[in-house]
Amino acid sequence: MRRGSLKTRLLIGVEMAAFFAEDLADLPKEVEAIIRSKNPKSDFNRLAKAQKQKEATRAYLAAINYADKCLGNILDALEENGDSTILIVVGDHGWHLGEKQHYRKFTLWERATHVPMFIRLPGAENGGSRVEEFVSLLDIYPTMANFCGLPVSAENDGFDLNYLFENPKSIKNRSVLTTLGPEMIALRYKNWRYIKYPKGEELYNLLNDPNEWHNLANNPGYRAKMDSLQAFLPTSFQPSVSGKGHVVFEY
Repeated sequence: MRRGSLKTRLLIGVEMAAFFAEDLADLPKEVEAIIRSKNPKSDFNRLAKAQKQKEATRAYLAAINYADKCLGNILDALEENGDSTILIVVGDHGWHLGEKQHYRKFTLWERATHVPMFIRLPGAENGGSRVEEFVSLLDIYPTMANFCGLPVSAENDGFDLNYLFENPKSIKNRSVLTTLGPEMIALRYKNWRYIKYPKGEELYNLLNDPNEWHNLANNPGYRAKMDSLQAFLPTSFQPSVSGKGHVVFEY
């Protein structure tokens, strides 16, 4: 078999990310500084010019498949040895594969801020359950501290998720925040994603628009909804620590 025909076979089954040509037309100007969609050297434009989008998607899926296999090996070993180890698996961010003319992370959209998390607890009664409640990576510390019988510092953010171990179907309609720098913040609450920039806004009903193609913030009829969601946002921000090698000590 020729090398070219093998490559073609490997790409046939690759499913590309959903794409909408006019996706960026209704977004605030701040978005361009983040995704650089007009820059010919952006990841999206370079891959499109070289017609390598499928190869990029295939490489990403291959890496995920390999990581999944390694994780399976760990889980199998724990099960075989009856280990009492607590296992927590998370990703530090999601990953764009061409959606909204962007690759990698560093956005406030659902794709980049929605990450997997699963927790394996020894002796748990609801093993294998899927939780639909909104949670945050900040919740890991108070959850594990409580589970292990350790004191929890009131200065740390996050919520104790042990109620979900007892009842995975519990829903408290929590809101979850993600920031991308001072005054750039996204809120996920129920079916809504609200994004606030210093001078612009985005609003999506993810139940009706899971790809975030239609920015409802431009519709005056949604002003009341955005005002209600703003009540969940912080009113002040700590200054960012920028650059490399910074270490911050507090006394």
